[in-house]
Amino acid sequence: MLLSAYAKYTGPVVLDCGDTDVYVQAAYVSQHVRGDLLIKRKHALINCRAMLSEEVADIIIPLHVITGSDHTSGFYGHGKKKVLEKVKINSEAREILGRVGECLELKHEVRADMKALVLSIIYAESADVRCGQASFQMAQIEE
Repeated sequence: MLLSAYAKYTGPVVLDCGDTDVYVQAAYVSQHVRGDLLIKRKHALINCRAMLSEEVADIIIPLHVITGSDHTSGFYGHGKKKVLEKVKINSEAREILGRVGECLELKHEVRADMKALVLSIIYAESADVRCGQASFQMAQIEE
């Protein structure tokens, strides 16, 4: 609702919300809609368009979903910032994430590539390991 007002309004819009989901959506939307979208954080205003490069903003929604949002669980021991930093420097990861959402139904190839991406970026494992197995092994190491 907040972002739909931004799309219609011609002046600057300031969001006063600390929820990570809103930051992610604002970073994406600010790259695709004209105008100034700002988020109030403590006593400062952050320009949403400046939060991420356009290339990273284009994949921030699927990245946020796989690293944990209000609707999905994250990965044990892997915060959003750590994964984001890895994806920022990995053009192949950004290309794979960019393919998520191209079609309403997730293609088998994209699903397989996403599995390999999660295993390599999150767990530093090869594609022949199951995600649950990699997660369990990571938890055992940290105990």
